[in-house]
Amino acid sequence: MQLSDIPKEGSTSEKTKLPAQEGTKEVTKEIEIEVVATSSPAVLSVKKIVIPAVIKDIDDRAWILEQKETAYTMQLMALSSIHALLQEQQKFKDMGYKTYFLLTESHEKQVYTLYYGVFESIEDAKSKSLALPIAMKKSWLRKISSIKNKLN
Repeated sequence: MQLSDIPKEGSTSEKTKLPAQEGTKEVTKEIEIEVVATSSPAVLSVKKIVIPAVIKDIDDRAWILEQKETAYTMQLMALSSIHALLQEQQKFKDMGYKTYFLLTESHEKQVYTLYYGVFESIEDAKSKSLALPIAMKKSWLRKISSIKNKLN
C-alpha cells in the first residue's frame, strides 16, 4: 500500500458485490465508510459503516408471492448474515434440494429466512417431511399467507 492509496479524512464509498443466486441477478451494495485520521498515515480507523437496505430483487419474494395463500412451506432457519445463509443454502443444493430465502427486518436488524417446498396442507407437509434429511426435519411449518403478511 502506498501513501497515495490511503483515503483522506472524511467520507468515502466502497462498492462490494453480493454473489448471484441461481435465477437472480448479481447485485452491488454500497458501503459508506467514514475514514478518521490517525497518528500514522498507514493505519486507518473505520468509525462508521452504513449499509442501505438491500434491494428486494436479491431475495426470493417473487416465489413466495406466487404461492397460494392457503399453502404451507417449511422454514428451515433464520440467520442474520447473508454469507451464512448462502453457505447453508449451498449445502441443501448439494443434497439436491432447492431452497428459497427472504430478507426481512426484525427489531431493526436484517434477517435472512430460508424456506423449502410448498405444500397444500399441514398434513401434506408432515407426510412429505418424513423422507427429508434430519436437517430439514427440524423446520417450522409456516402458512404462506402469514409470510406474505410480513412482507407488506
